[in-house]
Amino acid sequence: NKWWTRYLALEQSHPRRAKLVMFAAWSFIVGSAGFMAFLCILALTLPSLDQLEKPQYDLPTQVYDRNGKLITEFYTKRRVLIPYEKVPPRMIQALLSIEDNRFYYHFGVDPSRIVQAIVIDLVKMSFVQGASTLTQQTAKTFLLSTEKKIIRKMKEALLAVKMERRFTKEEIL
Repeated sequence: NKWWTRYLALEQSHPRRAKLVMFAAWSFIVGSAGFMAFLCILALTLPSLDQLEKPQYDLPTQVYDRNGKLITEFYTKRRVLIPYEKVPPRMIQALLSIEDNRFYYHFGVDPSRIVQAIVIDLVKMSFVQGASTLTQQTAKTFLLSTEKKIIRKMKEALLAVKMERRFTKEEIL
């Protein structure tokens, strides 16, 4: 193995540097394994996707008179549900161009968008750029809280991947 041969040569010529390289390699391996174990444990705490099969919406309460005529509505959020087929294609295009223009090309999480957001945030020295996909936003809205914590963001990403495996893109939209 070329890598091992190089390491042995480094160990003979620069023993301290070789130890540092080995320490860095093992730290990376152990750290990666630990992070993967943490993600697996975190995945066990995720809410069920069954709630998305038949989601509960805050729809207005409608009051009718005895003849069936609508008198008034009570609501905190005025939502009207329409099936995907009745949404104008331009509306879908507008949503995707504003929120997630790579929606049909990612698996629930968009790594290139995350890297871009990190770079912009580092340049601005503040959290100014979001990296959530529409799938992640759906996971947050229906299944998680809106608290601003890294754990919630990680759960959101894990849920988004699960959602992409279970639902079609149209169902997610």
